[in-house]
Amino acid sequence: MNYQIRKRKLIQIIGMEVRTTFVNNQQREDINKLWQRMFAEGVLQKIPNKRSEIVFNLYCDYEDKMNGAVTVIVGCEVDSLDHVPDGLSGRAFEAYREAHVKVKGKLPEVVYQAWEQVEADGEIKRSYMVDSELPNWCTKPGSK
Repeated sequence: MNYQIRKRKLIQIIGMEVRTTFVNNQQREDINKLWQRMFAEGVLQKIPNKRSEIVFNLYCDYEDKMNGAVTVIVGCEVDSLDHVPDGLSGRAFEAYREAHVKVKGKLPEVVYQAWEQVEADGEIKRSYMVDSELPNWCTKPGSK
């Protein structure tokens, strides 16, 4: 598997979150619904202090690695968590190392396949503290 190890500084994110599970791929349905709600409810416009318009999925609060529940946050990185709008969540994650895996293909299938490969080959040693996905079209819905 082709990847690069990168160091992330403190990251603060505001967005919508859902508690889901990897059992029977339930997270796929729940994350898709969360993205639909994000755009339908204009959540991106409600997020204050955005560092950019980049939207991503952030996975945290793993219960039992890939066997249990996980929290998924869909949102934007922000400079401050001082003003988290009602109905949204604000979270901070201290500096950490991440494996950056770049994939190309049809979303969201290519993302699912990449995660399956990460888990199957075991080359990347995971901490299950925080993971993220950054779709290449994330700044404008429907763009490439």
